[in-house]
Amino acid sequence: MTSTPRARTRAAASATRTGRERTSVARGERAPSAPRTTRRGARASAGPIRDDPRAHDPTWTVLVRAFTAGAVVAAIGLSTWLVVTLSAWVLSAHGTSSPTDPVRLAVALWAWSNHAGMVVRGAPVGLTPLGLMAVPLALCWAGGRHLARVQRPADLSAAARLVGLFAGGYVVVGTVVTVVAAGDVARVPPAGILVWGLVVAVTGSLIGLVRGAGLSDQVVDLVPVGVRPVLVAGTGAAFVVVAAAAVLTAVGLAASLPESAGIADELHAGVLGGLLVALLGLAFVPNLVLWVSAVLVGPGFAVGTGSEVSARLVEYGPLPAFPPVAALPPEGVVPAVGWLVLLLPLAAGVLSGLVMARRVTDGTHQMAARAAASGLVAGVWLGGLAWLSAGGLGGHRLSVVGPAAVRVGVTAALEVGLVAAVTAWEANRRGWGAQRDPARRFAWRNVWPGH
Repeated sequence: MTSTPRARTRAAASATRTGRERTSVARGERAPSAPRTTRRGARASAGPIRDDPRAHDPTWTVLVRAFTAGAVVAAIGLSTWLVVTLSAWVLSAHGTSSPTDPVRLAVALWAWSNHAGMVVRGAPVGLTPLGLMAVPLALCWAGGRHLARVQRPADLSAAARLVGLFAGGYVVVGTVVTVVAAGDVARVPPAGILVWGLVVAVTGSLIGLVRGAGLSDQVVDLVPVGVRPVLVAGTGAAFVVVAAAAVLTAVGLAASLPESAGIADELHAGVLGGLLVALLGLAFVPNLVLWVSAVLVGPGFAVGTGSEVSARLVEYGPLPAFPPVAALPPEGVVPAVGWLVLLLPLAAGVLSGLVMARRVTDGTHQMAARAAASGLVAGVWLGGLAWLSAGGLGGHRLSVVGPAAVRVGVTAALEVGLVAAVTAWEANRRGWGAQRDPARRFAWRNVWPGH
């Protein structure tokens, strides 16, 4: 068969490529390979490449990179607050105050945003705006992503070493700066920044590093298969409660907007001061959402010693002049219609039970037991978030602000767990679960056969 000139050219090019590849193999070089793809077929931008030369760097190089990354992230957070405090000091009538005062205040505010607390003129301030806490977490997340690009850990053990070194650099810089910058006006307990700086750095950098290095599947593999539906159902129930609280909080803030504006005008803080007050109020919104979650669960929250804000009673004394305070309901006995909000955690329990029925193929009793265990997961989530959102503002009446975490967690676990267990048991009995008969799929006619 006669070949055309084009066919002869293609054959010659193919022979040339084959010869080059054989020469590369003879020299000990790697042959070119196809780009690595993920499960969805997309080219992976970052992931655990085991033969990457950076994965075999000397130990001291890895240590310096990770430790320096943590130190740089801490310095960036401190610099951000330093810009804010120095701007306020320059634009205000500072009088005889020293330039070191805004520097000390910036260090205290940075530690406060890390949930480490601070002491202002001898009064402890343990209530942290969770909106401010999102800033250091985001910075640590970005630091973890940077380590994933630079170092490319191959497994979780390598990632854990990088996170530990990153957190070490973060905590060392924060502790040294807080000790050196301690003053009479505001100071930070070194133990607070040591513990909470470690928590923030580990949490943020671990999430960023695992996601950036493509190790999420390895994290999932650590969780036993039988426990995964319990975690999913319990987390979903907690999310439903918090989402409902967010909607109610948004409605309350919108309704009280004129009163909040009036409180801000009475402060006479000026343009810059008014902007700082507004930003601080927005930073407290996540706290308000979690406090409303405690109301939905039942125990409610306190705004000072002897006060109570719940679905049955609203009672509190004098409140500080702070715009978000205007969103609190008026004092007195809550009307009976207000008790309807207590049904929301029960609805979350129903959702949790249905999730268990759809995901678990065990018998009825085992499924009900796992559904009850999902209530424990929801209780841990809601109780932990309630504890994170609470604190104190000084050593007097406002020393107790926020919900009681233990009461919130126990109540949520009982409400969600019991309802989820009953729902899962009934769903499995009616054949709506994972082992359902196709002829008995969920339909309203199966709920009320007579209709």
